[in-house]
Amino acid sequence: MRQCGETLSVVKVITVNDQSIGPVRVKLTDVLSEGGGCTSAEGRVKIGRLAEHFVRGINRFEIEAGTARTEIILDVEF
Repeated sequence: MRQCGETLSVVKVITVNDQSIGPVRVKLTDVLSEGGGCTSAEGRVKIGRLAEHFVRGINRFEIEAGTARTEIILDVEF
């Protein structure tokens, strides 16, 4: 993940396949300040917390970091 203008500190998954879920916190690792007000990090989440919301095939989930949101696409095979 990369964010500019805000500190990248609290990141959470807030929707799965356009359905709101209780926020699932993303653990940030390898957080690096890139200068110019930008921060990058790798994020990890326990997939089991999201799996109950997944369907076979393409799944979309939205993450939120501060006021920024973005969508992630994941192909799930059972």
